[in-house]
Amino acid sequence: MAINGWNFVMQVYYIPSFYQLVFGYSATSSGAMILPITLLQTASSTLSGLIVHWVGRYRECILFGWLCWAVGLGLMSTLDEDTGVGKQIGYSVLIGVGVGNTLQPALIATQAGVERRDMAVVTSFRK
Repeated sequence: MAINGWNFVMQVYYIPSFYQLVFGYSATSSGAMILPITLLQTASSTLSGLIVHWVGRYRECILFGWLCWAVGLGLMSTLDEDTGVGKQIGYSVLIGVGVGNTLQPALIATQAGVERRDMAVVTSFRK
């Protein structure tokens, strides 16, 4: 979970700062450029939660999410001042899908592994 936290903080703080410094975007524009991450994280988190409910397995969602997240962050590290907006948004889409498919199933897995009386503890620890 520490790696999840590190990646999440990096994308929330580093990417907008990078957009401001490298591309000269305003704070508002750089925040808008990470909207694909936020929107797709929400959608894929909901979808992955439903998939886990229907299938009864969470491991595949987590692995798929980690793959998308790692590839998206890796591609994001290749951005330079000549990179177009399409690539910036595309990489953000990949990151958003990855985050949604990683965090929600991980929460489900964490809660499923303990008794009901311990759920609050593991949920807060996981956050």
